[in-house]
Amino acid sequence: MLLTTLILLNLGLYNLLEPPVRLVTQLPFGLNAPEQWDMIQGQWQWQDGIVLQKDNALSLMVAPLRIAPEGLRIVTVLESGAGLSFAMSYPHKLLESHYLMLQKGKLEVGYITSEDQWIIQDQLVLESAEVYEIKLGLESDHFSLVVNGQQLNDIPLMFQGTSLGFISKAPTQFHGLLVDREIYVTQ
Repeated sequence: MLLTTLILLNLGLYNLLEPPVRLVTQLPFGLNAPEQWDMIQGQWQWQDGIVLQKDNALSLMVAPLRIAPEGLRIVTVLESGAGLSFAMSYPHKLLESHYLMLQKGKLEVGYITSEDQWIIQDQLVLESAEVYEIKLGLESDHFSLVVNGQQLNDIPLMFQGTSLGFISKAPTQFHGLLVDREIYVTQ
């Protein structure tokens, strides 16, 4: 009787404290079900399968996906000003996570420390384009990516978090997302 009471109390507290988001742990995962995404910061809007972010400040929207990064493959199509946060240690903040950000003809790749310092690990100068297709491959201790045919390889993976989200620092658009373990990442 006491055990049953404790279990019910625990479930009740969990439901009160935890947001009502159905977490996905199976792949493939795509850009769908906007009501399932957690909009942490910024002004996010869904329009015809495209995600719009309208704020001029750091913005974060987290997918309802919690899955270990090793062997994960992510393909997304982004515009300048858009980015991706991955291997996130916390599902509601950027601390202890990795990021990639498209800004003014370049791609910046790095991580965010527990003290909120943005550490750049590598950069790519990109040819001008309306949208950029990014293929990201995560392994146990590193990641690689291809952006419109240009490659960065063997970037150290500092965190092993299980969350993934879109980030931006200016108004921009996110055109798609596919997360799986079967996508071929290199050119």
